[in-house]
Amino acid sequence: MATPTVYDNSSTMVDVNGGINEPPAQLTTPYEGFYYAFYGSGGFTMDQCFNTIKLQQQNPLLRYDVTKALQVRFDVKTFNQKLGLIKAANNVDIIDSSFNPVTDKFPNNSITINASEFLNGMSAAQVISVGAYSTLYSDYIQFVNTYFGYAGGFSSLFADASEFDINGGVFDANSFMNIITPYSLEGGENVKPLEGSITINDINNLLKFAIDGNVFKNRTPQLSDASASDPGLVSASGVQYDASGFSLEQTLYKSNYGMADGFMHGDLIFIPAGTTVKLHVVIDSENYNPLNNLGPSNVTDLISSMDTDRTYTKKYYPNNGSGETTAQDMFIYDDSAFDISGNSELPGTAKKIFTERSTATTTNIDRVLTAPLLIKLDNLYDIEV
Repeated sequence: MATPTVYDNSSTMVDVNGGINEPPAQLTTPYEGFYYAFYGSGGFTMDQCFNTIKLQQQNPLLRYDVTKALQVRFDVKTFNQKLGLIKAANNVDIIDSSFNPVTDKFPNNSITINASEFLNGMSAAQVISVGAYSTLYSDYIQFVNTYFGYAGGFSSLFADASEFDINGGVFDANSFMNIITPYSLEGGENVKPLEGSITINDINNLLKFAIDGNVFKNRTPQLSDASASDPGLVSASGVQYDASGFSLEQTLYKSNYGMADGFMHGDLIFIPAGTTVKLHVVIDSENYNPLNNLGPSNVTDLISSMDTDRTYTKKYYPNNGSGETTAQDMFIYDDSAFDISGNSELPGTAKKIFTERSTATTTNIDRVLTAPLLIKLDNLYDIEV
């Protein structure tokens, strides 16, 4: 297959060399390395006062290093319904569709998933990996302890230890669901309502690229019945599916997949700065003054070292050797400056993909973290929805 032509953030044509990686064999196995993905735009925001989350940007299909992304599975039906495409329980047979066979396009060329739809469509079982956020709470506990110059546990600093335990320092799938589900307790602990949205534009062209290049390896023509050798699993609605989540009925569906099929199980959507989490603690100055006057100076070195160590970058390089340095002339590199554009040994500039910013005053201890979001569109046969 010829190397596909793709574009950078400014819609400049980019020639990307790189293979198409196999999807994980199991539903709950995290993605690692570079995968093609639909480029989303927009943002969600979560705020726990102790927290917030965002989602961002879009463009045609490029390869991205998704290893440190927050990775979630999301019902493919939701995205297809936004296109005006309704499928049966097996997510194969089309019941109703707005697809125009004459123009070979869907009338909706842009779809948006808002915060409410995202929250209502999520569960802890759908979180594949929390990515760079795996040490979110434990690092914050260390930061607060250092602020107070206190060797004891984080919880023992406060009058009500249970309120500020922060899940024992563990940030996992349940913790993620906790910070996107609003609540408020006495004493100041709260999670603010999730805000923002995800938008995918130019869907018809993106789908054509996904079909022609089979970059997700989920549109491979099947001419035989795989169910005879692989009886698979059975969903709550009675659909047979294999270990990777594909309907076994799909193997008998057709020999070629087209635009009319819309989004499919295994499609990926990547939002580079897709999540932002804000952690916030207010210090009771009446109780801790003058102790907390030393706090900001206690964490000065830690802010510098920890924020720097936990900030990862992507590098953008000129598309030829003639000296272009503006954004529209840039190619994408990975964290180690591995060339995925075909050019090498050119000066480049870093673009942060995971950032951590910490601040401390005599009244507040704050941390803001931003990381990518990877959404795997999924049949969710193994989950009651």
